[in-house]
Amino acid sequence: MRVPTWSPFRLQIYFNQHQWLARQLRREGIGFELRDNAFVELDDWKRTQQIADGFNLAALHRKLSALARRFCPIVKRFPKGYHFSLMQVQSDFHTRVEGTRIKHSLNRQAIKNVDKQKRVLRVECTTNEVTFYRHHCQS
Repeated sequence: MRVPTWSPFRLQIYFNQHQWLARQLRREGIGFELRDNAFVELDDWKRTQQIADGFNLAALHRKLSALARRFCPIVKRFPKGYHFSLMQVQSDFHTRVEGTRIKHSLNRQAIKNVDKQKRVLRVECTTNEVTFYRHHCQS
C-alpha cells in the first residue's frame, strides 16, 4: 500500500490475484506449479476454477476500506467513503528470462504474444485510446 500525504489522497494498493489463488490452493492442499506468475500445472482444475470464481470482491472492498481508514485518516471526512477503482499494473522487479516476445502496435493499440519458458503462450491486447474503435448501430 502506498499512502500519499497530498490531495487528492489517492491510495495505491497492489493485489496479485494469482498469488491470492496460490495461497488458497496451498490451504486446500491442491498441488500446483506457478512460474513467473502463470499457473503451468494444477492438480485439480475444476476445484481451482471454483476457488477463482468464488473470489469475493465485496470482501476485498471491505478490507481496502479498513486499510484506507487506518492509514489515511482524511478518509473520515468523506461522508460517502472512499472510492476504489481497479487498474492493471505490471512491473518487473527482478531479472528473468521471459522467453520470446512479439509485439505489434497500431497507433495506441497493441497486441503482444509472449512464449513464457516454452510452457505458456500469453496473448495480451491493450488500448489507450478507445475512440479508435467505431461501433455502427442499425436503426
